[in-house]
Amino acid sequence: MAGFNETILMGNLARDPDIRYTQSGIPVANMTLAVNRPPKKGEQESICDFFPIVAWDKRAEICEKYLRKGSKILVRGEIQNRQYEAKDGTKRQITEIIVDQIRFCGNATESRNTQGNEAPGIRPDPRSYTQRQKAPEFNAKPDVFPMDISNVDNEVQAGKDELDIPF
Repeated sequence: MAGFNETILMGNLARDPDIRYTQSGIPVANMTLAVNRPPKKGEQESICDFFPIVAWDKRAEICEKYLRKGSKILVRGEIQNRQYEAKDGTKRQITEIIVDQIRFCGNATESRNTQGNEAPGIRPDPRSYTQRQKAPEFNAKPDVFPMDISNVDNEVQAGKDELDIPF
């Protein structure tokens, strides 16, 4: 029977993404995601869990370019265990989230890189604007309809199908 291995986490980066390259030149970004758990009944403070996150290839480059410590992200991926040998020769095991999808959840000012460019596909949070722009006012008279509908009755009487709506 096939298993199911998928996780979705939302939190803030605990540190800047650390990007490295494999021997074949593939970028790998390592990050730590801090996720708050709501406090249990009767407790005052929430508990924060820290998860190691790994992004490969283009996702790694995008993370390095646009994410910083404190950036709010949503990550979808799979949990993976791996073993490695530490510098002192001991064998260690680590559980990581391997990223399939990543969404930037902060506003555009939070996700700007050092050159001031916005990350692609990020829309500013409308609540972050300091001045709200007013919607343009419609100065027409109340009895004037904004589009010409004077020939609608003539077209219906001429035998055109009423369900043949042009839009």
